[in-house]
Amino acid sequence: MTRRRGADWKIFVSQKLNEVEDEWARQFGDGQISGVLHVGFGRLPTRAFNEAADGKDGWLLVTQGAKFVLPQTFSCSEHEIAQVEGLPIYLALDGWGYSREDPTLSVTSHSTDRNVRAEDGSSAKPARGWVSSFLSVAPEFDGDLKRVGVYDEESYIELEEDLPHQIRTALGQFRYDALIRDEADPLDIVRCAPPWLRSQPVTRLSLTVRLGNVFSSNGINLVSDLDGYTEAELFRLKNFGRHSKKHLSEALLQGLKRGTEDLKVSDEAFGERLLAPGEVGSESKEPPALLSVGLLVNLLKTLNQIDERDRNILLNRMGFSQKPRTLEDIGSEYGVTRERIRQIEKRSLERIIEKELWDDVLRHRLGAILDDRNDPLPLFGLEVVDEWFRGTADKQDVLEYLIDVMCEKRFHVLKVGEFRYVSRVEQEAWEGKLKEARQLLEGAVELNWSEAECRQTVDSFLPAWGKELAPLLWAEASRLCHFSGSDGARTLTAYGRGLEQLIQVVLEESSRPLHTSEVAKSVGDLSGKQVDEQQIRNPVANVGVLLGRGIYGLRKHVPLSDLEIETVAEVATEIVAEHSSGRQWHTSELLAEVLEIEGSLSDRLDKYGLSVALQMKSQLKYLGRLVWVLPDADDLHRVDIRDAVVEILDTAGGPLTSREINERLSKIRGLNGAVQIWNRDPVLRVGRGIWGLNDRDLAVKREEQPALIDRVFTALRQKGSGIHLDEIDRYIDGLVSVDPEAVFSIATLDDRIAVSIGRFAYLKEWGEPRRITLNAALEKLINQVPGPMNIGDIKDWLNFFTERQIDKEAVSHALSRSGTRYLGDGIWDLERQVADDSDDD
Repeated sequence: MTRRRGADWKIFVSQKLNEVEDEWARQFGDGQISGVLHVGFGRLPTRAFNEAADGKDGWLLVTQGAKFVLPQTFSCSEHEIAQVEGLPIYLALDGWGYSREDPTLSVTSHSTDRNVRAEDGSSAKPARGWVSSFLSVAPEFDGDLKRVGVYDEESYIELEEDLPHQIRTALGQFRYDALIRDEADPLDIVRCAPPWLRSQPVTRLSLTVRLGNVFSSNGINLVSDLDGYTEAELFRLKNFGRHSKKHLSEALLQGLKRGTEDLKVSDEAFGERLLAPGEVGSESKEPPALLSVGLLVNLLKTLNQIDERDRNILLNRMGFSQKPRTLEDIGSEYGVTRERIRQIEKRSLERIIEKELWDDVLRHRLGAILDDRNDPLPLFGLEVVDEWFRGTADKQDVLEYLIDVMCEKRFHVLKVGEFRYVSRVEQEAWEGKLKEARQLLEGAVELNWSEAECRQTVDSFLPAWGKELAPLLWAEASRLCHFSGSDGARTLTAYGRGLEQLIQVVLEESSRPLHTSEVAKSVGDLSGKQVDEQQIRNPVANVGVLLGRGIYGLRKHVPLSDLEIETVAEVATEIVAEHSSGRQWHTSELLAEVLEIEGSLSDRLDKYGLSVALQMKSQLKYLGRLVWVLPDADDLHRVDIRDAVVEILDTAGGPLTSREINERLSKIRGLNGAVQIWNRDPVLRVGRGIWGLNDRDLAVKREEQPALIDRVFTALRQKGSGIHLDEIDRYIDGLVSVDPEAVFSIATLDDRIAVSIGRFAYLKEWGEPRRITLNAALEKLINQVPGPMNIGDIKDWLNFFTERQIDKEAVSHALSRSGTRYLGDGIWDLERQVADDSDDD
C-alpha cells in the first residue's frame, strides 16, 4: 500500500513479486511517496501505519512477514524501526529503485561478531552420526550447531538447550525419526524423544483423564519418569490398559509435533537471526544440489531414474500434466486391477523415500515455514515464502500429493472452499473444529458475547501447532454471524441467513415484546422483501418465547431475574411432582399455586412468564397451549438420580439448595434443566428449597422421628382437618428449633400422612386436606358476595374460609391476579372482569 503526503492510503494486492515491483516503480516517480509491503493472510487497518510512515517519504517500509520472504537482492534494515500493534516494521534498502545505507546499524559492526563466531566454528569437531545426516538435509543450521558445539549424540544431549528454539524443534524431530523403532510403543517414543520433550511435565501433554489420574497416583510427573518402567510394569498400574498405551503414544507424538513453542529462546540472545527458508548466510557453504535446484527438479530427476511404467503411474496419480487419475482409471489403461496399480504406487514411493533425501528436505522446509506462523499458508503461496518450492503454484495437485505421501502425516493439505492450505492440522480435525466453532457461535447468540469474545473463543479451538489457521477459522465460522452495535462494541445478535436469524435480530433490537404483525413488518424492512404474518408464525415461535396472545420476545423481555426464574420453576415442578404423574396442568392453574407460595412476584409473573420459566429451568414435559405434565421416567433412572443426589450431599458435608444440587448434577451427569429432587429417605427437605441427609442434617434424629410422626398423626386426628405449614407449631409443642419444612418431610415418610399443593398436611384416609387454599377461598368469596368490599373485610372473610391468618399483602396479591378491579381507598370490586383467556401455542 502507498500514500502521498496528506492523501489516503492506496491498496495494491498481488501474489507475484514482479507485479508489486512494477506498481511501486509506477508510483515512486519523484520519490514523494511512502509505502508498506506486507505478506500474509491478513493485515492491520491502513490507519495503523500512519505514524510509522510519517517522515518516510521515498522509503518503502517492510513488515516482518515480508522481510523474511523477500529474495536476498531485496535487502532490509537489520533492526526494526517501529512496531505497529506489535508487528515489527523494517526499512527496505535495495531493490526498490534506490540503494541506501542501513540507518539502524550501530557503530559496532555486527558482521564482525559473526566472523568471530565463524572462525571459532571452523575448529569445531566434524559432525557425525545422525547430526551429520541432519546437516546434509539442512546445511543452513551448520553454523549454529558449530557455535554451540553440537556434533554428535553426546554433545546434543549436553548442549541442545543452548540452541535457538526453531533449531531445537527441527533437530529433535529429525533425531527422533532417526532413532525410533516402534511408534506404537510409548516407552520407545520416550527413549527417542528430544530432551525438551522428556523434561516436560506430563500435564502438558494432551492426556486423557484416565491417563492423568494414573500418572498422578503413581508419581509420574515428567515424561522422562517413564524411563523407570517396562511395558509389563505399565500394564500392572491400575487403570492402565491397551487403550491407555495407545492414547499415551498419541499424546507423546502430539507433544513432539508441537515443538518447543513453550521453551522459546530469543534469536537475538545469540547475536543473529535464524536464516529464513531458502536464504543462505554469507558464512555458509553453497547448499547441495538438492537444496539449490528446488522440489520439482528433484522430483523429475528421481522419476527419470525409475521404470517408465512406474514413472507414468506416479505422474498420473499426482496429476503432473493433467488432472490426477484414479487407481481404477489407470488400471484400465494397463489392463490390470486397481489393487495392482496401488501396489506398484506404494512400492515406488517406498523406494523413493528410502533412497532420496529431498523428501526429508520437504518435511524440514514445511516445518520451518509453519513454525511461529500467524497466518494460513495457501498451497499456491509456498513458492512465495520459499524459493525451493518454485513452480509449484501451477502444480498444486502435485504438491498436495507429495505432502500426502511423503510427510508421514505430519503435514496436511486442507481444502477450504476453493483454496487449499498447508498445515499440521488434518482435514477431518479442521472440519471438526469448524463445526464446533459454528455450533459455538450459534449457541452464543443468547450469551450476549462481544465480537472480540467470539473471536477469542473460536481461536482457542485450534491446537498450538495449528494456530496459523486462526484467521481462516474465524473467517469461515463467522460468515453467518450478525453483529449489532457500534464498532468496537458489537455483540452477536444472530447466526444464519434464514427467517429465524432475521427474527432474532428484530427481537434483539426491540426494547419490548412484539406482536407477530410487528415482527413481520420489521423482518420485511430488514430483508428488503415482502414478509407476511403467516410466514413468520412458526419461525418466531422457534426463536422467541410466547409472552402474550400473539406476542413474542426474548429472555431479556421476561421481567424476572435468573434466580426468580429458577425459584418459580422449582416451586412449579414440586407442585406437579407431588401429584399423580398423569395429571396435566395449565399454567394458569400452576400460577395460582405458585403465587400462593411466591406472592411477591404477582405483579411480574403471569401464565406466560411461568411457561417461559418452565421451558428454561424445568424438566416437565410441554404438551402445547400452556399445558405441562410430569415426564415419564423409569424407576432405574429415578434411582440413578437419587443416588447421585445422595452422593452430592454426602460430599458436601451439609445441606444444599436445589440450585446447588442441580449445578453439581449438571457437572457430574451432564443433565440440563432442573431435576426434581424427591423427598425420600435419606434425602429430606430441611428448609424451603434446601435439602439434606436424614439424621446428619436434621435436628430430630432418626431414632426420634417415629415419635414426631405419631405426634403429627395425633394432631391431625384430633383436629379433623389439615394443618398448614405455618400452623404446625400451634398444634405440636417443642418445635422451636425445627424448620416446619423438615417436620413435613419427616411426617411424609409415614404412609398415613400426605402434604397437599397448598402446603397442608393431612391424613391420606381423608383423600383431601379438608381445608381450602387462599385462591379457592377468594373464588368462593367472589361467587358468594360479588360487588365492592373493603380489603379489611375481604381479609376477615378469607381468614374465616381458610381457618388461618393471612396477611394483607398476600390478600392484595391474590386480588390483583383474580380478575377483580381495585376502586381506590382500599375498596375492591369483587365483580370479576371478563378477559380473553385463550392461549397461543
